[in-house]
Amino acid sequence: MTAALPARAQDRLNLVATFSILGDFARNVGGERVSVTTLVGPNGDVHVYTPAPADAKKIADAKLVIINGLGLEGWLSRLVQSAGSKATMITASQGITPRKLGADADPHAWQSVGNARIYVVNIRDALVAADPAGAGIYRANADRYLANLDALDRDVRAAVAQIPEGRRKVISTHDAFGYFAMMPSAISRPPMASNSSRRRAFPPNPKRAHATLPRSSPRSKPRKSRRFFLKILAIRG
Repeated sequence: MTAALPARAQDRLNLVATFSILGDFARNVGGERVSVTTLVGPNGDVHVYTPAPADAKKIADAKLVIINGLGLEGWLSRLVQSAGSKATMITASQGITPRKLGADADPHAWQSVGNARIYVVNIRDALVAADPAGAGIYRANADRYLANLDALDRDVRAAVAQIPEGRRKVISTHDAFGYFAMMPSAISRPPMASNSSRRRAFPPNPKRAHATLPRSSPRSKPRKSRRFFLKILAIRG
């Protein structure tokens, strides 16, 4: 099932991820067979990121570039063109039906565990295609990570279930958590609030609530990050 690990760093599959969450997914799936570079770090804002000249070289040297898609990386096409890159572009959100923010797609699709699973599977398949010798390792790593995501989903549902239904509200400073509040079959949600702090009501059925994935460190187990993603306030009405 396993293939020999690359002996030297220069033998690893060179990947670039546009931001840290995609980089975490790629590291968990790729393990020691990949070298992952992220353009936008954990404390950066991918919406307003301005690429540096060094980023063009990173793109030029990569075999795979993992992007979110859904209009998130508006600066990427110019960067790829200036780099003259021949890397294969992998859209991690491929296959996800996006929710709408006005006339545009909401690009924050990774914020639900169900969608995160799709990201991981897309990355796994891209690595298998690029490095068939490591296929067994990529599939095994992905299976372990998907199991962790399933455990995270159960964790979140159990935590939400402990909060009285009338108090299940989230306050957020950015409209990035719509997928978190959606059921797999889509639910009705309150009207959009202003661009300041917003309240998001959870679905009536807590067993259908989704998790928000953290900006975690490489190879972190999602279920250990509850303190970050489950910022639920029991607000008295």
